[in-house]
Amino acid sequence: MELKEILTLIAMAIIVAYCLKFFPRQKPRMVLSFIIDDIKIKGVIQMIQLKATQKQKFKVEFQDAKGNVATVQPGTVSIAVENESVAAIVRDADDETKFEVFGGEPGTTQLNVSADADLGDGIKTVSDFSAVEVRAGDAVGVGIVALSEPEDLDVPE
Repeated sequence: MELKEILTLIAMAIIVAYCLKFFPRQKPRMVLSFIIDDIKIKGVIQMIQLKATQKQKFKVEFQDAKGNVATVQPGTVSIAVENESVAAIVRDADDETKFEVFGGEPGTTQLNVSADADLGDGIKTVSDFSAVEVRAGDAVGVGIVALSEPEDLDVPE
C-alpha cells in the first residue's frame, strides 16, 4: 500500500470519528474520491444506524475512473464486520455484491468491503468501509427493580 493510500484512509477514519463524536444522532455522509492506478475509488462514507431489532439491505457498487459501474473479479467480493456481536452480515446467495446488516448488541463496529478489481491474473484490491452503530430497540415493557434489601422501620414503643 502506498503512502498516499495510507494517508487517505487515515483521513477518512478521522472524519468518521469526528462525525460520530459531534453528530451522534445524524447519519454522517460525505463523498471522498481519488484515483489510484486508473481505478477511481469513490467512497460514500455513511454511518449505518440500526436498532437492535432492525435489519437493512445494501449493495456494493464499484466504479471505473470515469464513474461508470465497473465489474470486479467474480468471487472476490469480501464483506465483513469487525465485531459480529454488534452487527451480523448475511450475504445474498445469488449476488455477491448484495447483503443485509442485522442489528445485534448496542455498540459500534466497522463494516469492511473489498474486491479484486484486476480482471486478469493480477490482483488490484479496492476497498471501502463504513461505521455501523446499533442502538437498543424501543421499550416494549416495564420492569421494577429493587435497589436495596427490605429494612425494618424504627418504631417508637
